[in-house]
Amino acid sequence: MISDFARQQCLGYVANAMEKAKSFPKAKALFDWCNESGDEFGIDTEDVGPLRSSKWRPAWTDLERAVRKARRKVADAQPTRWASNVDALAGFFAFDGLETRIFAFAVHCALDSSVRRLVLSLDDGSSVGTTTVIATLLGAEPDAVASRLAANGRLVESGLIKLGYLSHYRDDDCGHFHAPTPLAQRLAGTEVGSIETLLAAIIGFPATTGLEWDDFAHLGDHRQFAADLLRGALASREPGINILIYGPPGTGKTEFCKVLAAHLRTELFQVGETDENGQEPERGERIDQLRLAQQVLSRRDNAVLLFDEMEDLLGSVHSRVSKIFTNRLLEQARVPTLWTCNDLESFDPALLRRMTLAIEMRTPSPQPANEPSRPGQRPDGRVPAELPPRNPAFQSRTARTDGVSPFFGPCDGRARPCPQTSRLRWTAAPCCRNPSR
Repeated sequence: MISDFARQQCLGYVANAMEKAKSFPKAKALFDWCNESGDEFGIDTEDVGPLRSSKWRPAWTDLERAVRKARRKVADAQPTRWASNVDALAGFFAFDGLETRIFAFAVHCALDSSVRRLVLSLDDGSSVGTTTVIATLLGAEPDAVASRLAANGRLVESGLIKLGYLSHYRDDDCGHFHAPTPLAQRLAGTEVGSIETLLAAIIGFPATTGLEWDDFAHLGDHRQFAADLLRGALASREPGINILIYGPPGTGKTEFCKVLAAHLRTELFQVGETDENGQEPERGERIDQLRLAQQVLSRRDNAVLLFDEMEDLLGSVHSRVSKIFTNRLLEQARVPTLWTCNDLESFDPALLRRMTLAIEMRTPSPQPANEPSRPGQRPDGRVPAELPPRNPAFQSRTARTDGVSPFFGPCDGRARPCPQTSRLRWTAAPCCRNPSR
């Protein structure tokens, strides 16, 4: 059921568009939408005459009168839950007035198929056309809307709004413009409260683990090196810090990430584990959640992200993904990110070179029953193991990196620049060392 506030907003879009309709095609598109969806929004079209191309003004005047009457009935409608949460999130990101209106409009589109149809009825199918339609419906200047929807603008960069034909959520997405549907549904389903409650509904709660730091003693020096690296990254707030944990299923990659964060007393947030229905999310949804989580958590100094099964996002099966997009996703990450995958064969060498650190996880050797216990042995029989040798798959790729991934000695937890790139970068595991060094 459509709320009075939703009616109020949609009738406002229609009224704005009617003021700009100077030609019969635009007038007919609005006229047809009102005949199809007008009843839902209280537009009484019984007294509106037929719209004829030669004499369309009389019927248009009748329709304007009907829209004004419908607007008066809902003039005092109060904001609904999603609208209040939009305002709260806009305040968190310090959006200006127009950015907030565009974001609210995008959320409304995601929640209401009638609003999506209104956009599509006026859209000519181009990105410029969509921007003009949004400006028309909001009663704003097209250039001002276009600047707010720039690729490097806060709305798009934050992942709150998507541009381009990425219709993996709905068959009737609004062409080049839409808010991620899972985000919109969380805004509509979360009780209005503190901003922390809202953010938790959007990005989830920190992960927990029942394991301990000593449970991963078999990783040897790699374990401490990863901790030192991550501690230095959090202290320096250096962008583009990505740690890759790879190995066969069941070797504890995800649990190690949780233990690593717990060891440093930092919060670990898992990205894209479920969609709004608790089901496995689609690839596009995981991208949206990653970008949004990066923006939200960049304002904290003790947050780390975990993206499990990196193959789903960056593997060769998704080679259609722009390399520029992938590179920027890694290089511009504002929050240190832990990635896991089962093997390295499906990844482009250029992507692997952008990993700050890579650690191979192997199944630890059990302690033989008739062998005396060793120092550091865990009750379950696991013992520290030697560092794993170089992984041929990774070495074959890093051999072609022409010196991009330098090796530093024991890390003291402080950020130090890379000689080649002047950026913070460590590679410690033997499988990651530059073979030329």
